Amino acid sequence: MRAIVITIGDELLNGTTVDTNSAFLGRELGNIGIQLFEKLAISDKKEHIIDSLERYVGKADLILFTGGLGPTKDDITKQTLCEYFGGTLVRDASVLAGIEKAFARRGLTMTDRNRDQALVPDVCTVVPNAYGTAPGMLFEQDGSLVFSMPGVPFEMRSMFTEQVMPILQQRLELPVIVNRHLMTSGIGESWLADRIADLEEALPPHITLAYLPSPGVVKLRLTGRGKDHRKLQEEVDAQVHLFAKRLGKHVYGYDEETLMAS
Repeated sequence: MRAIVITIGDELLNGTTVDTNSAFLGRELGNIGIQLFEKLAISDKKEHIIDSLERYVGKADLILFTGGLGPTKDDITKQTLCEYFGGTLVRDASVLAGIEKAFARRGLTMTDRNRDQALVPDVCTVVPNAYGTAPGMLFEQDGSLVFSMPGVPFEMRSMFTEQVMPILQQRLELPVIVNRHLMTSGIGESWLADRIADLEEALPPHITLAYLPSPGVVKLRLTGRGKDHRKLQEEVDAQVHLFAKRLGKHVYGYDEETLMAS
């Protein structure tokens, strides 16, 4: 399972806005066993969106776009996706009703620009946005699922969690994921790597090791991927025991323990 996240916006490239969306998506995808193999930030230009689609549709199983779905002139993602996938923009009654309800609740007057946010490609599946006026979209082509979500972080996060995640869990055969952490101190990362090199080399292919250093601490994360949760948990726990035995006094805790807590 190969996934890519593409964030759209000049503000992400010039540094005026920090990209938190791709970090969130990478973490959430990893938790359900989907490997994020690339993160890409592109400008608000039609040719850049088209180029990214041509590069990854049919090659990645999952493509997640964020950004460019607002009501202003530079928000061109919807129109560009519609053109690429060969659709026509049509007004979605349920989306329009949601927008009208949101404006009425706040006592605001809608403009034609606001109403146009209810236009969606007729070749997509609409993904509801419970916290904003820009709907998400799902396209399917050449074995790729392509989602487009708003760039506003709280809108994107709720849409992914409440709408996109259930679709992925229903449509894709996802592995079981087991993570365990060993918390180490008093030993540098390079010394640590030398001490456990043979254990790392002997890990089975479905269990991987990651080094996560921070000041004074190196966290070791063992991640197992499989189909049987109980069996996988036993295998990962056995590896944790081997690594802990080798490192001895340098292990001060497991998982989310801190030096203060220990």
